[in-house]
Amino acid sequence: MGTPLVINGCEIKPKTVCHNVDLRHAQLKQVDLSGADLRGANLMNADLRHANLRGINLSGAKLDGARLQMAFLQVANLKGASLHGTNLEFARITKADLSDADLTAANLEMVWAKRTQFVGARLIATNLQEAKLYEANLKNAVLEGTRNKFTIFQDAYMEGCQGCPFDW
Repeated sequence: MGTPLVINGCEIKPKTVCHNVDLRHAQLKQVDLSGADLRGANLMNADLRHANLRGINLSGAKLDGARLQMAFLQVANLKGASLHGTNLEFARITKADLSDADLTAANLEMVWAKRTQFVGARLIATNLQEAKLYEANLKNAVLEGTRNKFTIFQDAYMEGCQGCPFDW
């Protein structure tokens, strides 16, 4: 393997630690950042398609407009992250924590989100078409204007959720 990519002093490699790093518009397609700690990072409009982000800590990060199609985010920490207009189409986010995250106008079409935490998350005008939300925790989440066609909410916890399809 060669030298890891370095952007604004942050080595782009598994288990790297780069709090509050500026990675706006970064081309990170297919990178391996598994187990990395990027708390508070700015990844607005970054290209993370097909990236391995398993176990990454992106709590408080800004991912507005980021491209995360087909990314692997299993067990990722995205607590309080901003994901306005983020494209997570076909992403794998099983057991991830998106508590208090803002997913306004995000695309979660065909996302696999089994046992994912959406506690207090904002899903306003979010595309959830064909999303798999088996056993997801939507406690106190806000779903307004979402597209839920063919979305699976099987065994999802929805106490206090505004706009959740309780008759699913």
